Parts: sequence; C-alpha cells; structure tokens
Amino acid sequence: MLTTFEYKISLTLGISYVQNYCCHSTLPPTLKNNLLQAIHHQNVLGWDMFLKGFSSLYWVELFNGHDEPTEKHKSTNWGEQLAPASLSCLKHIWDDRNQFLHGKTRLQSKRKLRERVHFAVGQIYKSPPKLHRRYPSIQAVPLEQRLHHNTAHLQ
Repeated sequence: MLTTFEYKISLTLGISYVQNYCCHSTLPPTLKNNLLQAIHHQNVLGWDMFLKGFSSLYWVELFNGHDEPTEKHKSTNWGEQLAPASLSCLKHIWDDRNQFLHGKTRLQSKRKLRERVHFAVGQIYKSPPKLHRRYPSIQAVPLEQRLHHNTAHLQ
C-alpha cells in the first residue's frame, strides 16, 4: 500500500517518483485483488481527492484483511487515521516546496526573490515585447541599470 501511495501521489503532484518502500513478500491472491480494487476505486475518486481526505473504503477493507487477528481492534479507525496522515504528508510536501522556492530564512527569501527578478528581467531583454512607438524600447535602458532599479529595495 505504501508503494502505491508513494507512486500515485507523486504522479498527482507532478514530482519525481523515487521508490522508498519495497515489498519483500508477495501478496496472497485475495489481498492482491483487494489492492487492485482499492487502487481502481481511488483512481475513479481521484488521487487529488485522496489528499483532500476522500479515500476509498476499499483501503480499509484491504488493511483489515492484511491485519493480524489480534490487532483487529486497532484497525477499526484506520480509515479515520488515513485522512489526517495523508493531509499531514501533503502539508510536509508543501512546506518542503515553499522552503525550496522561498528559502528557510528571510535572507534566503530575499536572495531567491532577487534571483527570480533577475531571471524575469533577463527574459524580457532576451525577447522584448513589441511596444507602441510612443514607448521607449526596452533596450533603451541597459539591463544592469534595470536590474539594479528593480531589486534595490531588496538590499
């Protein structure tokens, strides 16, 4: 199940898939059928909906069928635990994404913003827009002067 969650959620979020879990044993045919049924049902519901807390009931059935008989009492609320666990996973993914995009500290945030501004202005200079003749050409202002002007407030 963990491999399935990793794979499907990484596809949904558009991030590269790196398998962290491997199954060392094969599933019995009944559990394998239950797994395929749960995956199919979640595909119909949508994995984006899974991350919003809408999970297939077949996951609970699969978990109950895989559970040890002595642990049955713990599995009754597994479906209730799945939604918060997936939301927690999603929150950690967004935290990592935000940290990557914006940095961890204010200084990193300012540096990353400055890099994005430099890149954006550089792109405009590489392929300048066609402006009405009453506006000066973008090349009328040297790139270095434009970059300094746009990012002076960040320093």
